[in-house]
Amino acid sequence: VAVDSAPEEPTFFLLRAKVAAGQMNGHAAAIADAGTAYRLASGDLRLKAADLWAELLIEAGDAEGARAVLQGALEDLALPEDDTIRTHRYAGALQERLAGLPAPDVGPDGAP
Repeated sequence: VAVDSAPEEPTFFLLRAKVAAGQMNGHAAAIADAGTAYRLASGDLRLKAADLWAELLIEAGDAEGARAVLQGALEDLALPEDDTIRTHRYAGALQERLAGLPAPDVGPDGAP
């Protein structure tokens, strides 16, 4: 209901993704909502949405999709100078998740 009343509010999609992830057969809906939250969000919320979306993709066996989400979020990021701001911690979590992914499959010509 909240998503219907405020379809551009990323927080609702993020929360709905977390709820769906905990439900039986809710994984596909959780992935979709996390992706929507990521596209609508900015700042720290965008990083949190990227982390959840990547986590759900990994659980679904889509490491390459997760890698694309994490790399995209990190490439778009401009960190504040003050490293005590939470943004640095969220970015670090994304970098750790990215580092924990298996190496991408590489074809004989060196291309993924």
